[in-house]
Amino acid sequence: HDNKTQMTMTTNREEDNLLSTNSSSSDGDGYKLVRCERGRIIEYAKTRMSDMTASRRLAIKLSKYSWYCPPSANDNINNNVKNGSNNDGEYGDRSDDSKAAEHKMPSLNDGWEYFERVTLPRHHINHKHTKTKTTNSNDNADDDDDDNADDSDDNDAYSLRDSLRDIHVRAKPGEFSEPTELYSVWKTPEKDLGDFGIGIGLYFSTLRLLAIITFIAGLILLPNMIYFASDEYNNDNDTNATNDTNNTRSFIIESSAICRNTQWLPCPTCTEDQWNFFPRTGRHLAFANVNANVNNSINTIDDDHQQQQQQLAFILVNNCTINFRTGLISWIALAFVSFSILLLNTLYRKHHEIGFDESQQTSQDYTIHITNPPTDATSPDEWNEFFTQLSLTTSSNTTNTHMMEPVVGVTVSLNNQELTRALVQRRKYLYDLEVRLPHKQVRRLNIVSNPNPQTLAEAVAIASPLVWWERLYLMHSPQALLTNIQVIDKRIDDISKSIHEAEEQWKVMMMMEEKKKKKKAEGDNDNNHHPPSSSSVPSFSYYDASSVFVTFQTEEAQRSMLRALMITPSVSNTSSDLLFRGTHQLHVKESVEAGEMRWLDLADTTMQRLKKLAITTTIHIITIIVGCIIVFYCRHYDAYYAALAITCLNSITPTLCNQLVYYESHSYEGAKETSLYVKVTISLWMQTAVITAVITPFTETITDDKAGIIYSLFAIYAFEIGRGPLMQLLDVYGHVQRHIFAPWAPNQRRMNLMFQGAYWKLAERYTSMTNILFLTFFYSSIFPIGFFLSSLALLIHYWTDKFCLLRNWSRAPHLGSKIAHSSAFFFMAAVVFFAVCSAYSFADFPYDNACQVEGSVAGNAYVGDFIAHDMDGREVEISVEENSPNYFYCNQDMMYYSPIAFPPIASKQPYGQEWMTSDQERTTTLLGYTALGIVIFVLCRLMFFFIIVPIRSRLSQSFTPEGLIGKEIFTKVKEISAYIPQVKLYGYPFPLILCNLGHINNDYIGWTSPRRSHEFYNVINDIPSLKGLPLFANAKQWIPISSSSSYGTLSSSFPIKDKHQVI
Repeated sequence: HDNKTQMTMTTNREEDNLLSTNSSSSDGDGYKLVRCERGRIIEYAKTRMSDMTASRRLAIKLSKYSWYCPPSANDNINNNVKNGSNNDGEYGDRSDDSKAAEHKMPSLNDGWEYFERVTLPRHHINHKHTKTKTTNSNDNADDDDDDNADDSDDNDAYSLRDSLRDIHVRAKPGEFSEPTELYSVWKTPEKDLGDFGIGIGLYFSTLRLLAIITFIAGLILLPNMIYFASDEYNNDNDTNATNDTNNTRSFIIESSAICRNTQWLPCPTCTEDQWNFFPRTGRHLAFANVNANVNNSINTIDDDHQQQQQQLAFILVNNCTINFRTGLISWIALAFVSFSILLLNTLYRKHHEIGFDESQQTSQDYTIHITNPPTDATSPDEWNEFFTQLSLTTSSNTTNTHMMEPVVGVTVSLNNQELTRALVQRRKYLYDLEVRLPHKQVRRLNIVSNPNPQTLAEAVAIASPLVWWERLYLMHSPQALLTNIQVIDKRIDDISKSIHEAEEQWKVMMMMEEKKKKKKAEGDNDNNHHPPSSSSVPSFSYYDASSVFVTFQTEEAQRSMLRALMITPSVSNTSSDLLFRGTHQLHVKESVEAGEMRWLDLADTTMQRLKKLAITTTIHIITIIVGCIIVFYCRHYDAYYAALAITCLNSITPTLCNQLVYYESHSYEGAKETSLYVKVTISLWMQTAVITAVITPFTETITDDKAGIIYSLFAIYAFEIGRGPLMQLLDVYGHVQRHIFAPWAPNQRRMNLMFQGAYWKLAERYTSMTNILFLTFFYSSIFPIGFFLSSLALLIHYWTDKFCLLRNWSRAPHLGSKIAHSSAFFFMAAVVFFAVCSAYSFADFPYDNACQVEGSVAGNAYVGDFIAHDMDGREVEISVEENSPNYFYCNQDMMYYSPIAFPPIASKQPYGQEWMTSDQERTTTLLGYTALGIVIFVLCRLMFFFIIVPIRSRLSQSFTPEGLIGKEIFTKVKEISAYIPQVKLYGYPFPLILCNLGHINNDYIGWTSPRRSHEFYNVINDIPSLKGLPLFANAKQWIPISSSSSYGTLSSSFPIKDKHQVI
């Protein structure tokens, strides 16, 4: 069958009877072509086990056991060829002659087909990107002449762009008209991941580069790890060391800055009051009575006060030392990481962003977004006429058909969010109620299309009740769903009443206006004898226009409009040709992806968004405080308890922040994901690194004790490397849904709901990456092996995320690069912490708050062996030799000096309390001033981005294109989508449509239901009383005949005008 026959079949698939097949043949490539009774191909069904997911192959092996699935659901589980089933959860056509469909039992095979063909991403087999010529035989003659007239430079640019195209073309969900297959986990190249959105492609490329950067930084710091593990650092030969070397200690702990060479020495001036500050520690100061010397005779002292006065104070001193080479190596690692992150945030990200963008053509490349349309400019025809005329005015090539008739689509969004939100929520409740109905009652009641009170009451009566696991998820019971539907119906009735009242007032006003015009015209005729002039009567519009999306036939036309209209608002001599209606200056920008738009929030005002953001931010701060308190109390008992608490909080935090972001208002998914990314990242940074450093006593930073910070870091890394990726790979929730609940589902629709895939957020993936990086940078000086652990963790995340994207996760909207740009600021902040913490780590060494008294030796009372007790009451044995030096308390924590000591250099030490060695002074000078330079540099970049750039954009607005211009016209791009207002319902495969489709080619909606038409998912059909009124977004397309014939078949009922199909 030729291409036209196949596309005609695709458009009219709903009319085919899928219950009967009379022939099938093999295409010779391992696929079976299943044909319906009319002889047309309806799908390509896989027959090879190797093409199935591993989980489905497991289900086939287990299906022979009745405990896994009942015999009814086991029907044809081992046969991958679908006979009379479809992926929307029903069987056959819903016509009256399809009675067998009502009694068909759910099939587990169809559930897995739905999972692999609708939920999981697939790509076309025979449509790999190849280099195409500048001429196209499907174009009209004018296009051929224009293309042949292109110079060699344009051809070279086009060839270069074609060389950057990715390998596979992603198929639409539910695509059956052509053969498709699952993306390969191992063979899919990284540039093909851009098919899922530029943001996702940038995530994987960034993840890979960071794994390489951290590994190289680990190699640079390897000499420091070896030094920390050597006797040169610890010098454990001293018999007075309080901890013996453990030969079985892992290299991870050995290579850290843990100091095991400690010694109790006299501190005559030390008191408990000097250590009574937060966080308190009692392990570094001990007291012994004078008569506690085991070498002295026991003297009885009756006076308790006198006994306290004769106590001897001892302080625990760290004898580990660092040299200048250690600090120099740390500085080299800091310089390398800083430079690498700078390149990542600038050249690398921009290069890959342009590469991902050029590897595919999307609707974003052809569309502009107008953010300030006149409130009454709701007609797409008016916008088409304006941009067509503007194109003729601004274009230098007036012979190009695409420049003379540039517009292929216009979508005018209205501020009708109150009505559309009510309709969407109502449809969600109707869906939830329908899936609880017996299979054969769904068609009879038809509550989604005809939700009258009688059918709803009957549906509630026969709907299945909640089972125990549904109650755990707090799902709505049938009666609760009915109550919610009735509440929304009341709200919709109130809105409808207001609309009808406004319409009546408008009609009265128009009648009065018409009478005035007639009276004035009669007077003018009597005086001047001129005939009355005809004027168009404005149509009724209850909602105002909020945004306009104009899609052009070529990317060149889009860039031309952006260059022409992105002008400085203060310019007073703007040409009237650039002003809408001759007076209104438009604010335009390049649009985000069509699937990224959040149409329900698009019309919200800035004040509404700020109000919601203020509320969620306040709650977010409270959750951070609560999390820090939990970690503090767990840390009080054990470091591993604190690490476990941190891991649990890190697991819960994304869900809590996601609930907060759900109540915020964002115009597109990238902004919402960025808000989630910021909230989760700040929470994890506080809970993982900052709170750990705050609640850990300063003197326990490098202590060889489970209460020390090194053991907490090791536990956190262990959980981060193992817990997250392992839980993603296991996909416990998804496997329970597909292997336990799905086989026992009462009908096919409820079974298919178990095959939706795991819900995921790109912001959470960016957060995990950023959190690992921040933890590594924060403690790099005392835990350098963290760079190797970080590289390992990032590498594991790369492959587990790629596997889950292609095999486990549900479909996500195509996200742009906003979240990747936001991550750049967190990376800069992580580098700042890296520099500052490294400087303070070397300045604060040896973390014991003990300064030696120059020229002083221990008195006779301190010489000998003692049984002492520290401030926590623990008994310690102390041995002091003759000529041992005296020490006094000195605060070495320079970060808490008042005023703060920055940069932390030797001159910042208090007079008379110097503790730094000469090597340490040189190291702190190098690292301190480097940290100061990095802080100044980052602050300057932040000022540039948040102050200079906004001011400059207001004073001088201009458009600077990035990347090469694509030569493909919009209607020739495979699998491209138009800007059709839609909203995705969680748990359901296909979104709801929020506009009239009367002037839209369904091929450009972006998805195809295997059984139901797009009108079924259109909520504007849910209010018959308001039908015909302009209450929803206006969308219209003008598709050239030559393009439509090569893409799909259009209905012959549409008129033809000026070589364009007006849809």
